[in-house]
Amino acid sequence: MNMVESEKMVKLRDPEYPVGSQLFDVRYYSHPSECFEVVLFNALTKKLEVYYEEPFIDIWFVKNEFKNEYISNYDGMPIQASQIPKEHLYPVKCKPSQICKVIAENVRDDKWCSEYTEYYERNCRSLKYAVLKKHMCTCPWVLKADFTEDVYYRLRWLEKNGRNADISNVTYALLDIECDVLDKTINMRDIYDVSQPVNAATLILPSEKICSVFILGPRPKYKLHSRFHDLLEKQDKDFEWLISHQEEFERMIVEDDKDNRQYLEGYEIRLHIFEFDREIDLIKTIFDYINKYRPWFCMSWNAKFDHNYLMNRITRLGYSPYDIIIPKEFKTNKLYYYEDTNGNADFSSSKDWFYTSTYTQYVCQQRQYAAIRKSQQKPRSLSLNYTGREVAGIVKLSDKREGTFREWAYLDLLIFILYNVRDVVVQLAIENKVGDTRSVYSRSYMFATQYSKLFQETHIVRNEREVFYEKDGYIQANRLQIPPDIDSHYKGAFVAPTEKNAPTGYILNGKKINNVIFGASDADAASYYPSSKMGTNQDPMTLLYKLKINNEVFTNGTCSNKSLNQSYVWIDSEGDPHPEDIGGYMVNSWKNKNYMSVGFNFFNLPSITNCFKYLDANL
Repeated sequence: MNMVESEKMVKLRDPEYPVGSQLFDVRYYSHPSECFEVVLFNALTKKLEVYYEEPFIDIWFVKNEFKNEYISNYDGMPIQASQIPKEHLYPVKCKPSQICKVIAENVRDDKWCSEYTEYYERNCRSLKYAVLKKHMCTCPWVLKADFTEDVYYRLRWLEKNGRNADISNVTYALLDIECDVLDKTINMRDIYDVSQPVNAATLILPSEKICSVFILGPRPKYKLHSRFHDLLEKQDKDFEWLISHQEEFERMIVEDDKDNRQYLEGYEIRLHIFEFDREIDLIKTIFDYINKYRPWFCMSWNAKFDHNYLMNRITRLGYSPYDIIIPKEFKTNKLYYYEDTNGNADFSSSKDWFYTSTYTQYVCQQRQYAAIRKSQQKPRSLSLNYTGREVAGIVKLSDKREGTFREWAYLDLLIFILYNVRDVVVQLAIENKVGDTRSVYSRSYMFATQYSKLFQETHIVRNEREVFYEKDGYIQANRLQIPPDIDSHYKGAFVAPTEKNAPTGYILNGKKINNVIFGASDADAASYYPSSKMGTNQDPMTLLYKLKINNEVFTNGTCSNKSLNQSYVWIDSEGDPHPEDIGGYMVNSWKNKNYMSVGFNFFNLPSITNCFKYLDANL
């Protein structure tokens, strides 16, 4: 598809959504049919709805008449500019699956880059598409071709509908499950260990004023070793009382607990009780609630356990999690958990994510809380009990009976269930105080970034930068190719703790915050994305001149270094070594007119003190 064909191509009619609708999420699917799956808050139905659109995107090419402006005087080859004015470019509309083909067709007759056409024709049938695309997108004449696919849709939405997100429509659910571990413990580190039944769960839906409690009946005797039968008899009695005193137990949840009452007063308490052999119905009912009321987020404090356990337990029981978790309105069937296996990653930087074809985003409230506050002082603990006490002044229920937690559901079933309910009330209290779901939604919307990548700064920076570039009439390059002999790292500087800032910044959830302040920016060059450094002349590739000294002349004694900078190697955050920039220190001292210091430190000249001593001795 060339420029002329692109301009003649019929533009698909944009679907008309009700005025006031909000984009919540968009996902790209290459199969079974290529599409954008768009989840919107529908202004008429007042809930999330799913729609499917043709996945057309825009990639850009340098016009022939402007190519000479981007040719290197050094070797006569194209330079990969970090951004180019729109008037120097032409757009091509295509689907993500067509990017490689479109690049090949648009550079076929180019005297500099026709090799990309040859590469495509030679490898298009043998290479994986991701590998093929990675190489094709290194072509210097193509721009904006390697974004994550959903970003194109998000950018168009922001351009058409503006960047102000109405956070008042955000809803969420809070979930916690318990498992019967009397006769076998669960390996919490293994997301596939789902050997024990889910015996209790609580789901709170604040927008609906509903608190649903799910209770599984006692096990049959033959499923437990005889040494546990006395405990089982005690549980049977508690369960029979619960069946016949449900209204009284509902009062125990709210009216008899002042802490719970503070948050659940006015809520409808719903008890769902299941026989032991209908555990699958308990799990299905949880997801039926979520899919019926469609909260924007469903949060568990340790979601890596809760969400995985429910999904994999369905399979263990002989059913399909796709049939139970994915709403019937969805035409796709994405359902898997990505586990970040990087053992060195900080908890707040973990990339764990539950990918689902659902209205609701399933997120870990604990990790979300940590990630949002990553730049602040690290809390002493991220446990639910500690966070609840520090943030909202509420704690979990404690086990006051003798014995272990694994026996609690048998020693006192009622208190065990109340314990589960309280955990979710603590979650609710924390969210009421901090409003993290609203923060997460507004970040995703404004930064045109999918939720799973929301705390990966490189994605946020690149997507946000495209918004401003296009507003100013520029298109951003593909990921810049950094030559292997160029060191684009910067040594970090001292950073003061942000929690010491006064709360003088923007207003979030009704109060001023201390880390987003008008007229101030955090410009830590060490954390800049490499293309940002290049695009703003802060990278070695774009320097006009630089004093570069081989540090071996100091370490082997050839040259003198009497300065305070006696270290010749620095280590970056990933543990990689880089040569210390001694030349930079020298130039900075000279620029600041510290001529005598430069002479003394690096040229073996006498210091100012020694000069005065010489003068005193000889005058």
